[in-house]
Amino acid sequence: MKRFGRFIHQPVLPLGKDGRLITGCAAHRKLSKQIAAEGTVLLKNDGVLPLAEGTKICPFGNGFTAFLFGGAGAGWVESKDLISFAQALQHANQQHLLSVFQPLLEHYAAYQPVQADLSTLTETAFESNASSSELPEDVYESAKRFGGIALFCISRFAGESGTTDRSGQEGDFLLSQAEQTLFNRLCNDFEKVIVVLNVCGPVSTAEFRDNPKVAAVLYPMFGGGAAGEVLCEMLLGKCYPSGHLQDTLAYRIEDYPSTATFAKSLDYVDYEEDIFVGYRYFETFAPEKVVYPFGFGLSYTNFDVKCDHAEITGNTVKLSATVTNIGKYPGKEVVQAYLSAPQGKLGKAAKVLAAFRKTKELLPGQSCTIGLTFNIKEFASFDDTGKVHLNAFVLEQGEYTVFFGTNVRDCSGVLTFTLPKNRICRQCHSYMAPDKLEKRLTANGSYEPLPAPQPHSRPAPVYTTDAQPEKLPLANALAEDKLDSLLAYLTDAQLGLLLYGHHMMNVSNTSAIGIPVRKCGCTKLIPLIPTADGPAGFRAAYDSGVSATFFPCANVVAQTWEPKLSEKMGKAGALEVKENNVGIWLAPGLNIHRSPMSCRNFEYYSEDPLSSGLFAAAFVKGTQSKKIAATVKHFCCNNKGANQSFSDSRVSQRALREIYLRGFEIAVKTSKPWALMTSYNLVNGQRSTSNWDAITGILQGEWKYEGLIMTDWCVESTIDEEIRAGGHVKMPDSVPYSSVYFDFEKAIADGLLTRENLLYSAKKVLEFMGNFE
Repeated sequence: MKRFGRFIHQPVLPLGKDGRLITGCAAHRKLSKQIAAEGTVLLKNDGVLPLAEGTKICPFGNGFTAFLFGGAGAGWVESKDLISFAQALQHANQQHLLSVFQPLLEHYAAYQPVQADLSTLTETAFESNASSSELPEDVYESAKRFGGIALFCISRFAGESGTTDRSGQEGDFLLSQAEQTLFNRLCNDFEKVIVVLNVCGPVSTAEFRDNPKVAAVLYPMFGGGAAGEVLCEMLLGKCYPSGHLQDTLAYRIEDYPSTATFAKSLDYVDYEEDIFVGYRYFETFAPEKVVYPFGFGLSYTNFDVKCDHAEITGNTVKLSATVTNIGKYPGKEVVQAYLSAPQGKLGKAAKVLAAFRKTKELLPGQSCTIGLTFNIKEFASFDDTGKVHLNAFVLEQGEYTVFFGTNVRDCSGVLTFTLPKNRICRQCHSYMAPDKLEKRLTANGSYEPLPAPQPHSRPAPVYTTDAQPEKLPLANALAEDKLDSLLAYLTDAQLGLLLYGHHMMNVSNTSAIGIPVRKCGCTKLIPLIPTADGPAGFRAAYDSGVSATFFPCANVVAQTWEPKLSEKMGKAGALEVKENNVGIWLAPGLNIHRSPMSCRNFEYYSEDPLSSGLFAAAFVKGTQSKKIAATVKHFCCNNKGANQSFSDSRVSQRALREIYLRGFEIAVKTSKPWALMTSYNLVNGQRSTSNWDAITGILQGEWKYEGLIMTDWCVESTIDEEIRAGGHVKMPDSVPYSSVYFDFEKAIADGLLTRENLLYSAKKVLEFMGNFE
């Protein structure tokens, strides 16, 4: 096919074998099922799971009324291949694998929402639908007489639609009054209760862990289109859970340090907990507030895990461990290494995740040896106040301990070493310093004030060329190494068109990057490269007729603790994107789970930056291996949905460097994503879209990122601000994506921009387009 031809010509050309479509194919659905199974966390099991064939089951809860495959907005995927939990149980009942009380299924089926465009579903609509299925008393009494095991499934909705965050109250983090009443009755009237949490993020689990009538608790979250089928198979032991938590599950929403400031104001959020996010906070200050610790996960079987050897050579720590399946079922285990650093002058979290590995499937009695390796320099602390060395990553002198185990709590020290003096690992600059964050938490439990930021120059990036103008199609310019000549040929207005996203009628209907039809006569020179949403799969437009594979959400992917599965998902999804004539996949999402109340946490991987970065990097690697652009987003501190375009994230440089930018840094340096998307919010008073310190200073300066930088849709900054900050493309700013184009010629005449500024961004766009086949 002619270069860029896939983005110009319709209809699609199938990529599957024998001319078959690969979009939504059986192989991709199988991968989705594997991820859903390996990402499901078993929180509790008294031996009831897996169930024996023919076991009596009585299903209860809003999880059967409105079972959720994913969240709303970009996290939704249009798919016709969706099997709810109730449908899967019905099928198992028909096959006599389980004996399910039929009147309950019939009752809940009457309230099942149409799985149409759930990308526009609101939390209010979800709650209204879920609460409308009040169980008639005669049905409950009949179920009670039927007996067996009560299966209690609760769902919790979230999504970017409406940009509303979770409440953290009854019906959200806590059971609603109706749910609590039903749960209490189930515990009284049934011998055993199995709880399934089809949720968008952390919820209260203490009442399940501590209740002896609760025999098992499964935490599948949003498992994609095959989620219901996977859960049913898991109950029967046809597959098994091997996931571990990527979030700390605490007793109360108030126990999370971010809760106090999360909704204090619509206009700003003070990140006063600083580096003490998630388990870093709980393990340092409040271990007693944890129900299930970060990294926790059970299996149907049991494992013996032993660290055989631990050593440090130079800056590299190496561990070797033997894992043996000592139970009666097959399974996989996750081993984790944590680093504890001396408090020194900077103060540290008690433990920090340093490495992890998941075993292969181990049959009963089978063993395997695995190794873990990490560089201690990657876990240096950023000194933003000059206590040791200003604006540098520092390893402070003193004693370090490496812990090894299967979660952050259940681990023991296996190696201790001492650094005799401070090590300066990397010198940086003072970028993105806060001017309104009054205080931050320190390691001794007190708060310290932050100094005022120091001013520095922020020159707009420029690009100059003395190449002779030449009218060349982009494919020719790339082949002949004449991008400079093509750029020199374009007028200021034509350059400006390259710096906007444009509406394009295709199967995704999001927009495209390039030169649109009938604009300045450049269509034959520079094509349009279409985009499509993610990150749970290729998201076609509603009613497009395209049924894509609905993969589990990013949080579930990370709960597999197997980055190779993230890479496989990237490859599979990229093929579906490519087959539908789209080139830019707007995924993966990479923000930190700062608070359980954030509405988009399910789109992101973890509360831990190392885990987040590694899973995102693997996804990018898989996607770009198929010559499809991955777009890492949202850069950065997109940790609240309410008023997201105007809310200011006020955060210290240290927390930025160690927590909120760290995952992006890992992904950028490890997998070199072709594109990166900025976020809506402000960071320390400056919009992410036009934040020179973040874009030019850190991303392109310190990290040497060479890819494309685009905005999100409908952002509030102006394109001249974004270009001066080092950005490249402003995506559409009004619905239905008919951008009001900026007058670049007037801006140059007025001194807001120079042609050299436009050339800088435009060349990045053309270099980006050179990645495509």
